[in-house]
Amino acid sequence: MSRLAEEQRQALAGKELPADYDPPAACLVLVKRFGTMWKAARLGDSCLLARSADGDHRILTYSPNNEFDNWLAGEAGKRRLAGMTDMKQLLAEFRPQHLASRRRRNSGGGHSVLEAHPRALAFAEYVELGNPEAVLLCTDGYYRAVDHYHLEDDRSLLRRTDVERVLQSIREVEAADPSCERFPR
Repeated sequence: MSRLAEEQRQALAGKELPADYDPPAACLVLVKRFGTMWKAARLGDSCLLARSADGDHRILTYSPNNEFDNWLAGEAGKRRLAGMTDMKQLLAEFRPQHLASRRRRNSGGGHSVLEAHPRALAFAEYVELGNPEAVLLCTDGYYRAVDHYHLEDDRSLLRRTDVERVLQSIREVEAADPSCERFPR
């Protein structure tokens, strides 16, 4: 992490950044085998689903960022009911809260992300997976098939081999709801 931070520092040296500069960040989920056991590490709101041979499922999907997403969807729904349906107006109204949420990442009350700062390591989640027979690593966007659009559940998503079909289904739902009324987002 310190090498990444140093490289970013060098790349930005001498550059003047805007006061509201939002540094780049990403999500990361790693799964590695140690002997016969598997372990996972996660930074961010990407998801991990694992199934053991006995059918037990381990699901790692929670993130404090999900709470913000749910709050935002609820507040946007209230605005729509009051007549505010212009997406640009909604985005502008919630921009300060969105930026404030991003400023809290990798800090108390915020969500974890992979960023070019050593503090990110303190927010990594580590999970013992045992010896799973199936593992799925997916972005929060792909997991929308489960948590927002209810096209799949954890078990069926983990069984899926046709990733393109899941993505197509997500795109179809979003295209059919361009004003985000049926599925607030």
